Amino acid sequence: MVLIYSEVLEKIDKTHWFKNLGQQNDFYTSAVSLEQAVGLWRSAEFEEAHSVAWEAFKSNIPRDRKGEWARCFSECKDSLLKSLGKAPGVHELLSQCQQDIDDFILLLPHIGAIGESLTENADFNFFTNQLEVYDAGHWVCGWLGDLYEDEFVYPKSNFIVF
Repeated sequence: MVLIYSEVLEKIDKTHWFKNLGQQNDFYTSAVSLEQAVGLWRSAEFEEAHSVAWEAFKSNIPRDRKGEWARCFSECKDSLLKSLGKAPGVHELLSQCQQDIDDFILLLPHIGAIGESLTENADFNFFTNQLEVYDAGHWVCGWLGDLYEDEFVYPKSNFIVF
């Protein structure tokens, strides 16, 4: 699924942030508790998968679209700040994660999904595939998979959801 920038901003505005935390999901493996979810969110594995996907799409954005990327990044971040600032329970979640809202936003998939769409590479979907989980009121808090030092592998959508 390749999204356009306006669709991502629309998704941000319509998201009922974290309204289904801890409830069963029909998407992926579930975390069993908030404590487990926070631990997974802060794990080296999730951070590494996020970083690999982020750097891969950034290096594959065509040169003539780099300016668009910078503008979209900024506008998406501002939209997330505004939307999350109004969400009930988000400050408690940030406290549990021991993060401020700016750091938390950079780990949400929305900005990455815009970057993936600018590459026009359908295989770059690590962030884009997370959007449906957030649309449903859940939180992608972790990732299961293998990354290899000797070869590039774009992370697959093996998420853990709370």
